[in-house]
Amino acid sequence: EQTARDTDIVSETKWVNEPNTLELQAINIRRYTGYKFDSYDPAVLPELIAKDGVIKVNYVKDDSQTKTISYTVEHWVVGEQTARDTDIVSETKWVNEPDTLELQAINIRRYTGYKFDSYDPAVLPELVAKDGVIKVNYVKDDSQTKTISYTVEHWVVGEQTARDTETVSETKWVNEPDTLTVQEITHKSYSGYRFGNYNPEQLPETIAKDGIIKVNYVKTSSGGSSGGGGGSTPGRVTPSEGGPGVTIMPEDVPLAQLPGSPVDTTLIDDGEIPLAGLPKTGQSSVKSTLTMMMSGIFLVLTAMSKKRKEEDS
Repeated sequence: EQTARDTDIVSETKWVNEPNTLELQAINIRRYTGYKFDSYDPAVLPELIAKDGVIKVNYVKDDSQTKTISYTVEHWVVGEQTARDTDIVSETKWVNEPDTLELQAINIRRYTGYKFDSYDPAVLPELVAKDGVIKVNYVKDDSQTKTISYTVEHWVVGEQTARDTETVSETKWVNEPDTLTVQEITHKSYSGYRFGNYNPEQLPETIAKDGIIKVNYVKTSSGGSSGGGGGSTPGRVTPSEGGPGVTIMPEDVPLAQLPGSPVDTTLIDDGEIPLAGLPKTGQSSVKSTLTMMMSGIFLVLTAMSKKRKEEDS
């Protein structure tokens, strides 16, 4: 410093003819922040000091007198109401130094699903004031994803393992919930079996990661179709309209002649008779019938010949 920080005037009143000297009084050493007593000038204090004399008390820097100041770095994730992390950057310095700190390298965080975006202030200063705040902003990183899945198992009644298994996967942002949207299920076609039910019975809209949906198949009823709703009685034929068969109109069926009516010798071709191709009653014994007729005719002829010979004789 270029001037004395403080000055003390020490006075003494004495008889006019006494010497112009004063006894040295005790010196009040000052307490200056950041400084300490160093020496006197003159180095050795005298007992008497001349009128208008000067004694200097010298102070030097006291490096042991320090202060600790700091600034804050806040890490802000988009959408959150408070800083996710806070770093306190401190510096201890001589007590009389300015209340500023040199900006230190900022530790950018690695937050799952987010990436660094910007600072606030946008341009980082070289010096930060005591208690200053620097914000580090993070935004959503859509490139950070995860793939999760659930399983659809197709179970046939009576079997010990699933006959078929399908894995349904979905890729989504890494911080989204571990749930998937349930997709439409395609039922399998297993011979002799039909769809029975699901497990869970009511399919949810969403399912947890690694969840399982079971599709159960039951045996198809032997008397009905797999469509449910009752089949036909076993062993019974139920004709249906438009199905296979021949419709015979009444006027197309010849009737037997009534007694006393003239004999109708109309010949009906087999091709015009419905079901003509089916076996006819007694057709299996035609050969034996012909044999019997021939034998009868032979016996009649033999008897007639014998009778004629007797009449001639």
